[in-house]
Amino acid sequence: MIYRMALRKISVLLVISLLLFLHKAESQTTTIDSTSAERTDLIHPGDIVDIDVEGNLEFDWRGRVDKYGYLENFDRSAEPVFAACLSESELAKKIETIYSRLLRKPKINVKIIDRNGRQATVIDGAVKRPLRLLIKRKLSLLEALTIAGGITQNAGGEISIFRPPGPGCGEKLSESGPKIFSLDTLLKGTEAAKISIEPGDIVIVQEAPYVYIQGEVRKPGKLYFRERLSVERAIAAAGGVTDSEISRIVILRREKDKTSRIELPLKITKQNLKETELQAGDILEIGKKMTDISKLKPDFDNESLDATESNTKKELPLRIIDRK
Repeated sequence: MIYRMALRKISVLLVISLLLFLHKAESQTTTIDSTSAERTDLIHPGDIVDIDVEGNLEFDWRGRVDKYGYLENFDRSAEPVFAACLSESELAKKIETIYSRLLRKPKINVKIIDRNGRQATVIDGAVKRPLRLLIKRKLSLLEALTIAGGITQNAGGEISIFRPPGPGCGEKLSESGPKIFSLDTLLKGTEAAKISIEPGDIVIVQEAPYVYIQGEVRKPGKLYFRERLSVERAIAAAGGVTDSEISRIVILRREKDKTSRIELPLKITKQNLKETELQAGDILEIGKKMTDISKLKPDFDNESLDATESNTKKELPLRIIDRK
């Protein structure tokens, strides 16, 4: 109950933080120059751009930016033209330089006419509405989580962002793997709150660690925890035992490629239960006799113990984040 109240408080703070962030951003729009504003609307792989040469239809061009960031099949230049992460005016200046070899003082206008080809961003894990986002404007991590309905009561304290290699326009978060942020830093408006989500990102709100408890308890199933969890606390959280004659408790623990079996003493005492600590992924089996426990067949493979392997294997609903 305490954890649920704390998580509800975090979700409320998440929404309040977003509203304050958006209000602050709106109040500052008058101080942002046009160049800074333009840099928030960059060309991405998958975009279709239109290049218009004033007074010369022969050199007009329309096409897609390929996955490597180049204008696809652009035949007006001997060299490939890299367009990703440029603004419309920056690409126009680049094309002007190229066309200056063929035309006298060309005036070029560039416009992004279609953003629907961008790679979708995945928001998954311990959020209320896992989904994919087609991002057409700048989007913060805080806003993305709010669009996903906020975090669930099973959320842990960390958020992972996987940013694929390639010509992305965002900050290179990590060379060796996902970038990890804590929910605390996000709510405090520090480092994580400043991160922008990019097309192709995978954002995973990590679940809290958990164990399975089965057998002679009133509420068997998955049990989440955020601090030290003893066998005694786990049984209490599962509603207690269904029979006072429980004489054997077994912990099944997966370690690399094997499963070890830890049996509590035949004469179980409260001290045994209090001192025996569980680890994430353990299966706790409560039974009267050895024969009872032997009938329980835990299946580690039917349900992944990895919180990142949740909805990414199935098609998530798509939401379009359009330009304001």
